[in-house]
Amino acid sequence: MSNPWILGRTQTGSRRLKLLCLPHAGGGSAAYLSWNDALGTGCEVLPLQLPGRETRLVDAPIAEMTQLIDELALALLPVTASPYAIYGHSMGAHVAYELARRFRVMGRPAPVCLVVSGARAPHLPLASPPLADLPEPALVQALGHRYGNNFDADMMDLLRLMLPTLRADLRLIEQHVHEVQAPLNLPIHAMAGTEDDSVPLADARQWGLHTDMCFEFKSFAGGHFFTTSARTEFLPYLAKVLRQHCDAAIA
Repeated sequence: MSNPWILGRTQTGSRRLKLLCLPHAGGGSAAYLSWNDALGTGCEVLPLQLPGRETRLVDAPIAEMTQLIDELALALLPVTASPYAIYGHSMGAHVAYELARRFRVMGRPAPVCLVVSGARAPHLPLASPPLADLPEPALVQALGHRYGNNFDADMMDLLRLMLPTLRADLRLIEQHVHEVQAPLNLPIHAMAGTEDDSVPLADARQWGLHTDMCFEFKSFAGGHFFTTSARTEFLPYLAKVLRQHCDAAIA
């Protein structure tokens, strides 16, 4: 049976580890499907479709973290019955972290690891003024300055279509108040771009405070979207990380 929160259908038998992938603010998850071959036959990529984008464009986006996690965790309960990992970039990293914490509260099996990229540690306050309510011209300028987004005339049409979703995603992060809890009992891998002005490397390293197991930090050349620009280095590293934890979980 299809699940509106997962793009496509899960395969059975051919791949061992499910990788739940969460997008950045204003982004979709379809691009994650191209990771399947690079990550190998031991991993099945499950792009998570949040409301307000791609196949769920007509669904109202969710601008409040607790509501999003409530709905997402419930929809993903069947996935937690077998080994899985969670990955998120930028906004998606914070959603991934909160999802792992919610599964712990629910008594569900923990992911074999949490992998985050392009995000400051969740306990750190916002380092820059919020963007969600800026007028369109100021928002476009701020996105370019902070994250390196460059919108040509053709892309502006798409941006205007996605503006309600983008603003909701920004509110999701900017208005969320981090709740102090015990560190997660699972490995965390954090990655950042060396030229990402929005995520200082020192801030990304502080993800290590949120696990009482192993933590690994790695930087890649590039800006906020280094996962695309440094794809040929990033994906083999991710494949190695997932293979390591999958083998340990199944052993």
